[in-house]
Amino acid sequence: MSMPWIRCAAVVIALSLAATGCGGEEDPSADPEPSRSPSAATPSESASASPTAMPQPPSTTGSTYDTLNWDEYADDPALLAWKKAIEAGTGSLARGKLLPGLREHTTPEMFRVYYANVATGLEEGWQVKPVAQVWVESTKARGTRTTLRLCLWSPTTSVYLKDGSPVGGGSVKKEWNRQIVRVTQAGGRSRVAEVDFNAGICKGVQRP
Repeated sequence: MSMPWIRCAAVVIALSLAATGCGGEEDPSADPEPSRSPSAATPSESASASPTAMPQPPSTTGSTYDTLNWDEYADDPALLAWKKAIEAGTGSLARGKLLPGLREHTTPEMFRVYYANVATGLEEGWQVKPVAQVWVESTKARGTRTTLRLCLWSPTTSVYLKDGSPVGGGSVKKEWNRQIVRVTQAGGRSRVAEVDFNAGICKGVQRP
């Protein structure tokens, strides 16, 4: 299978295995101060944050990204766009075929980055966990752009080979890997435009 769109040779969906800054040219750290952020990085305390919050939408892709502090960000269209995009991407691996939601919730440039990894994963039989766990560190909004700082629990968001070993070799550490995601809005629709897959480790977030 030919994959001319691979921009970062070892970038794997949802896992910080390799290079950073795929999918865009701007520096995510250049945005202003967060428009909001959680009061404490404790997943167990988030359930009562907002009793009137919209429930977290269930995934129909075979891959669910469970946002542990969803109630604090339930009205954030950028987070919802990322959630749908990543669930379509990893769900494509779970279902064994490219799902349409991946294109729908990403910009053309970012779709090519994700698609390259999906194509590789489908060819090589990559496996994903049915439920992944995410903690939202903060969001920053500026005009039509929003930057998300996300923490992904590595054992649940890693990608595995058929024999159960992680893609890229080695072992999977039990830690929160940070991703910085930029989402743009145009025509009333939010789309993932840029992802820094390797933005460090989140500190102070309790294990799920």
